[in-house]
Amino acid sequence: MSSRAVDPARSRLVLLGTARYRDPELPDVPQIDANAEGISVAEVGDRLEEAAGQAENLLLLYYSGHGVLGPRGELHLALTDTRRQNPSYSGLRIDTDTPVRPMPAVNPPPKPSPTAPLKVS
Repeated sequence: MSSRAVDPARSRLVLLGTARYRDPELPDVPQIDANAEGISVAEVGDRLEEAAGQAENLLLLYYSGHGVLGPRGELHLALTDTRRQNPSYSGLRIDTDTPVRPMPAVNPPPKPSPTAPLKVS
């Protein structure tokens, strides 16, 4: 495998983040800047196609949000209107060579009670 330098002038970066979801099975992720909130699958596709047409060196997609698995293990990026039970028609499918295995849900640690003393180590 050869290593070549990335040429920023000939490369494109697409940042995509979804902070709020309409499906109650997909919790909101308020830490994500909601610049892309409300964007549809078609709009994402249009922006990716435009960036891919401009990129002559590297096209990098950075996504922050939920991923949802379809019935055959295919990965879909969850957008505002994605339905967890039917991502094939409401999420942005990402083609991979192998099916993706589900990961256990990650829950944030409980916040300390405002009346409880804080432990400092």
